[in-house]
Amino acid sequence: MQSEASIRSARPALPAGTGLDGELVVWESGRLAFERLQQRLARRGAGAAEAARRWPAPYWFSVWCTRAGM
Repeated sequence: MQSEASIRSARPALPAGTGLDGELVVWESGRLAFERLQQRLARRGAGAAEAARRWPAPYWFSVWCTRAGM
């Protein structure tokens, strides 16, 4: 999944002990489309790749925190 790769590529830039919280989201017609995320997650194989292209699901961070001393 492209979103996971983006998160992994950012990891080296994060300080040790960083905690992230958020969620995958799919935007469609200017709104969050949870049903599209469900459809995307239910697909396998070539269908999953097509769904990923059709309905990108970036990870939106809601919390970013670090522990002091780490």
